[in-house]
Amino acid sequence: MTTSPVMRARRGIPATNLMWAELTRILGVDDLAALLGIGQTSLRRYVAGSEPTPPDIVGRLDYLRRLLYDLGHSYNEAGMRRWFWRHRPALDGKCPGALLSGEWDPNGPAAQQVRLLALP
Repeated sequence: MTTSPVMRARRGIPATNLMWAELTRILGVDDLAALLGIGQTSLRRYVAGSEPTPPDIVGRLDYLRRLLYDLGHSYNEAGMRRWFWRHRPALDGKCPGALLSGEWDPNGPAAQQVRLLALP
């Protein structure tokens, strides 16, 4: 039986560490912190494991992991990074990164709209 990333994080299973490593490598610290709605200092503490990643951040991290998987069907890593900051007519001229800012909900309407845009 598989468990969600949030449940794994609550149990201390290192899957969250793997997500941090993968997403930091692809997006970089600046963009990943902006997309998660956290400061770079907090991001570095979570990546280093010196502070546990809060469940809401784990949920956003997992959402971004799935989004990058979808984008990977059409883009290389540089293209995936740029994708978040291009303005899109389907998003009323906004860029996906603008909708995924602050304390956004991975199950909320803005996040779902962005996810549909990323599907191959």
